Amino acid sequence: WFDLERVSELARRFGSLLPIPIEVCANGRTERVNEEPPPWRRSFGSVEEARAASLEFGKKHLNTDLFDMIPLQSDAGAVQGLAFVLPYSPSPTSPPAHRVYLKDMLLAERAENLLPRWAFFVTCVLNTNDLRPTASRESFYEDANLQAARDALGASIRDYLVRLRTEDPRRLEILISLHFRAIKALAAHDSEFLGLFLGLLPVETSMGRMSFGEIRTRFDGKIWFAPTVDVFRQIAQVASAQGIGVINAGYSYDADLLARASEVYEGLDVRSVDAADLTSALDEVRDPARYEELLAVAARTLAPYRCDVSLKRFDPAEMPVLYASGEDVAFQRAIEQSQKADSEDGLWATMLEKVSEPTQDAKASLVFNAANPLVGRLARTADEDALRLTTQMLYVQALLLGHHPLRPEEMSLLSVGLIDLIEWGLGRDEGPTLQ
Repeated sequence: WFDLERVSELARRFGSLLPIPIEVCANGRTERVNEEPPPWRRSFGSVEEARAASLEFGKKHLNTDLFDMIPLQSDAGAVQGLAFVLPYSPSPTSPPAHRVYLKDMLLAERAENLLPRWAFFVTCVLNTNDLRPTASRESFYEDANLQAARDALGASIRDYLVRLRTEDPRRLEILISLHFRAIKALAAHDSEFLGLFLGLLPVETSMGRMSFGEIRTRFDGKIWFAPTVDVFRQIAQVASAQGIGVINAGYSYDADLLARASEVYEGLDVRSVDAADLTSALDEVRDPARYEELLAVAARTLAPYRCDVSLKRFDPAEMPVLYASGEDVAFQRAIEQSQKADSEDGLWATMLEKVSEPTQDAKASLVFNAANPLVGRLARTADEDALRLTTQMLYVQALLLGHHPLRPEEMSLLSVGLIDLIEWGLGRDEGPTLQ
């Protein structure tokens, strides 16, 4: 504790903001550890000079390069300091790394609850004179004074983003690409901010990443979205091949923003879609009679799995089938998975059975693609065993590609059906084992 470097480091770390000189004297040498006040207590000749000095201060204290700085001030709590925009996208769940001083002495280097939760894309160096620290010295007591200070600091960050939209759109574009999650969180709860920024916010679509404004213009205000990531994965490839734009609304805040989009843009047609809805947009087949035998065998094969069959022509041609299920089918599958996991809990199993009653008759559909060469060959095949076994494998493949949970009987198809198909292909005398 009395090593010279250790003493100097601790004095600089805890007392660098103190307004009186702090000097470490040893071996005839004197070192000043708080050479100059923080930027918010100094005067500068220009905004750019203040910004450069603030970023240098932030780099020195936080040991990293920074994207930008935001002056912060709140009368509540007597708070002054700087927020620094991070040059990378942090996880919203990562703990904050705010360096907070209390009456100019370091209180904590990872202070919590001082900024709104959506402001996870900044890290701060702040001094407060009036907020009350907790006993652990890691955060502040939740009281009216802290809430008022938090609101004021959040307003400063919000005003910075609004100002950037007018003064430096290019910098804002870069910032949004880095921190769109935080900006979406703010827009979801702030109507004025939503109106200013909704068109700029990026969303994942079946046509690639686009801003909401771009997809609204490109598709004439017809906004289709998949409510979950799994549904989006099931339909994105087919939707893209048909030139249909579908937004992935399975990520945080995207569904909230879509629900409020009509507040900003009049005349929007916003609707949730799944694979079953998408099939209605696919092309009909001109000569369906060629596929009657295939569809008849496939229907008998998939009947035990509560799955109908249909025929469409769609891109990509490399995809032989599309598994199309609505919300009822997805719900029924989830219920069955829960029943399987909790089979020993009689009360819970009974509750699940009651809940699932309205959807027990729900059916999915396996849509054969008439543009696919394999489907064309199957339509010309008279061997019912070949059609049955191939249908089973295509069915399981479609389930796996769509990230659907497999029922026990479908797992059996996966493990036994492939062997049956190989045996049939080898022309063995024994018939298929899976009936």
